[in-house]
Amino acid sequence: MLQDEVIGEIVRALAIELSPGERASTVAAEAPPNMETYEFLLHGLELRSRFNWRDFLEARKMFRKALEHDEDYARAGTELGNHHYEAWRIWGGNRDENLRQTIAFAERAVELNPRSARPYVLLALAHKFLGEHDVAERDARRALDLGPTEATSLAGLADYLRLSGNPEQSIELMRQAMRRDPYFPAFYLAWLGHAYFMVGQYDEATVVLRRGIERDTTYVPFHLFLAATYAAKGKAEDAKRAAAKVVELVPGFTLSGYAGFIGHRHQLDLDRDLTALRKAGLPE
Repeated sequence: MLQDEVIGEIVRALAIELSPGERASTVAAEAPPNMETYEFLLHGLELRSRFNWRDFLEARKMFRKALEHDEDYARAGTELGNHHYEAWRIWGGNRDENLRQTIAFAERAVELNPRSARPYVLLALAHKFLGEHDVAERDARRALDLGPTEATSLAGLADYLRLSGNPEQSIELMRQAMRRDPYFPAFYLAWLGHAYFMVGQYDEATVVLRRGIERDTTYVPFHLFLAATYAAKGKAEDAKRAAAKVVELVPGFTLSGYAGFIGHRHQLDLDRDLTALRKAGLPE
């Protein structure tokens, strides 16, 4: 497991801006050969940010077009890898195939631009969900060593840390990601709310998750983690209402299915979730 003191030092270091020379080097390494290629990338990012399935599929077309224009454009490859990761993690697509594609695109991006933290974040997440924790930790360490400063890498590392037993550091990185991107996607709030739940900061979790519901009432993790939070706070009726919303949105929801999906590395963290969700009245 990543050592807390090491992560703490890296988290503090993330507040330090890159020097002009370092920024120029990184930008040059990720720069596309022409504006048309870059426009495909930007269009894809904009489509993905709308957070609906139709636009999500259109975003994939844009990332592919960027790669068709330049197969050595590392950023486009990374974003296509991220697309495959989200296709499974957020939208429920084929797990093994999407994780395989995530790893393939991320490894190629590392070859093209080894100074970028983005592909290492994807590799850490994909290997973690495949149960390859030693490899995942290696990739996470590399991403952290590179000192990521852009929002998506910070958020991805926050997700990794949350599910790897480091929710305190996850909170710090996610808050940094949200500060760097004020138009962050709504699901950042689900990850942050869950991390607050994990450390017992139930009031903070409630505020964050309700804020998420205001942005997207159909996103199940908001209601799921809110049910757990209310149950842990002893607010039984509120917990049952949140749990009922989960079942309304996902009629076949079960705790066993959740246990197989969430991806906690440590049994203690999974047991905490399940105890609260069971208390909220969600079915086994």
